[in-house]
Amino acid sequence: MKNTPSSTAKSSILLSLAVLLVLNAPASCSSDSFNNVLISGYPLNAGGSLVQGKYNFTMQHDCNLVMYESEVVIWSSQTGGKGSNCSLVLQNNGELFISTAAGIIVWRSGTGGEFGHFVLVIQSNGDVVVYVRHSVVHRHL
Repeated sequence: MKNTPSSTAKSSILLSLAVLLVLNAPASCSSDSFNNVLISGYPLNAGGSLVQGKYNFTMQHDCNLVMYESEVVIWSSQTGGKGSNCSLVLQNNGELFISTAAGIIVWRSGTGGEFGHFVLVIQSNGDVVVYVRHSVVHRHL
């Protein structure tokens, strides 16, 4: 009987390599370079999306952050109408927040902790996961 890695192990290894690549990217590299990744310190502005297959994580102009699966809403921050031209930001402590153009915070994840290099990844199954180096900080918004 051959001992081969499971598909879960292979996926974990590939994701870890992708995260390492992102974390070691040059400082001038923005999240626009990756369709399914948001790097700490870079905003996802109104009208912007992170896309992974049939999943679309969109910061709408009405301040609502929405996860779509094939154009069907499967999650929302329920912040629509609380401002305009909002941005989603992943802070350097792992916390996500949505702020209006005027700088008012209308939603936060409550996941902040130690400071470091964080990356939000939309996985192929639609999970939204925040990583710091090799650890999961927050899963399933």
